[in-house]
Amino acid sequence: MKKILAIFVFFLVIAPAHASDLESLLKAVQASPNDPHAYYNLGGAYLKKGRNQEALDAYTKAVELKADYPEAWYNLGVVFYNLKQPEKELESYKKALQYKPHFPEAHFSSGLCYFDKKDHHVAIQSFRAAISYKKNYPQAYAKMGLSYFNLGKNLEAIEAYKKSLELKPDFAEVWYFLGAAYEALGSSQEEVNAYLKAIAIKPDYINAHYRLGQVYFKLKQYPQAIQSYQKANSLDPKFESPYISLGLVYDVMGQSEKAIGEYKKVLEINPKMPDAYFNLGVALSSLGKNQEAYNAYQQAIKNKSDYASAYYNMGVVCYKLGRQQEEIDSYKNAIRVSPYYMSAHYNLGIAYLDLGNRELARKQYDKILQIDPEVANKFLKELNKR
Repeated sequence: MKKILAIFVFFLVIAPAHASDLESLLKAVQASPNDPHAYYNLGGAYLKKGRNQEALDAYTKAVELKADYPEAWYNLGVVFYNLKQPEKELESYKKALQYKPHFPEAHFSSGLCYFDKKDHHVAIQSFRAAISYKKNYPQAYAKMGLSYFNLGKNLEAIEAYKKSLELKPDFAEVWYFLGAAYEALGSSQEEVNAYLKAIAIKPDYINAHYRLGQVYFKLKQYPQAIQSYQKANSLDPKFESPYISLGLVYDVMGQSEKAIGEYKKVLEINPKMPDAYFNLGVALSSLGKNQEAYNAYQQAIKNKSDYASAYYNMGVVCYKLGRQQEEIDSYKNAIRVSPYYMSAHYNLGIAYLDLGNRELARKQYDKILQIDPEVANKFLKELNKR
């Protein structure tokens, strides 16, 4: 199941020196066309109104008139972020730092750029620099934690998250990230506690409800898992993952009809979701509805042509339906997609034995022997019986 992480972005726009209405700021620029601060203030007004191109023009003029204007360079970076021009954004922050090395927001925003580039080592350096100049910076600790998490350094991530939460205990997203880090360490109870904290702060935190359900599922606390998944779907009825997970819980609990209902809800939202068709096939097969299961596996393969498990399960269903050639073809397709699919080799060999073709069955034995000698011995006993 997919891990869903909500990523936050935080920018501080350095405020203009004087808060004024746009008309007054335009007049100030006309009155003092060589005053960089007038253009800076005008850029701030445009930026606040979401008029990014005009903000860009104003800040560009400000730094043309005063190259060593770190606040203008910084806000220029924010404009480039809004305009989705990441290289120019980063260059602007670098310019800000050139003229003001002790500029925590510029270090932090540079870190965000490196984070987006997946250059997490450099991102961590930037976040550390931001923290060195601004001790009370929970956002920097949080993003540093995410960088460590993406590098697989979960203990360091947890340490950074905890520092962020010391500074900002109501930081719901960081409690969520902390839960994900504990999950990576296999610390289920700490994971539960972190997600519960996130939900206590932000009751409509959909991903936290969903991830909490995943932990409860892993802990076999099925009623709690169901409650969490249902809460996630009550907050967003089009969120597919909780329906899939609910279906899996009901499958484990032996409630296949309920599982089928959940998978069908997913397919109403996304009629091309292969995993929903696959899980639907499993649930239908458990009820002995083999033709319907076959149809579901066909749909899974139609939407994901390299779905080895769907080919394999289709082979099993064809065996139950007495369709030997389709069974064989299905196992062959599973092996074509996944050459070391041991169960497919095994069942294909048994299917050949059922047809009385010992030569082809023996070839499957040779393949199984390369994959798992213990299973090969089991197959050899079956071969020798016939």
